[in-house]
Amino acid sequence: MALGTITIQSVRENRDGGQEILCSCAGDSDYPTGGTLALNAKLQAAIKTAHANATDHHVRGEEEVEIMYIVPVSAGAFVPSYAYATDKLFVYSNATDAECALHDDLHLTTFQFVAVCK
Repeated sequence: MALGTITIQSVRENRDGGQEILCSCAGDSDYPTGGTLALNAKLQAAIKTAHANATDHHVRGEEEVEIMYIVPVSAGAFVPSYAYATDKLFVYSNATDAECALHDDLHLTTFQFVAVCK
């Protein structure tokens, strides 16, 4: 399975000319140990949708962004983390600091994070 659809909640420009994008999405219903692939592509699709729907006029839908890292905002008992080198979203348990197990069902968990992009 896969992450839920990413929703863009707000966008702001940072001092380096990049963007800080506040996002939310539901977790995987069948978490893959080793992380969820292609977070950057999922975010880019969300940006294009937000731009096309004019839900946020500050979203630059015509150009590609690249996630450098994410800052978790809220996810309940879990902490999302992004690995730039492999473009994967990892999820860790707050209780154990360990990565979630293969096939954990996280679809009822909403992750909110800031994607810092260039």
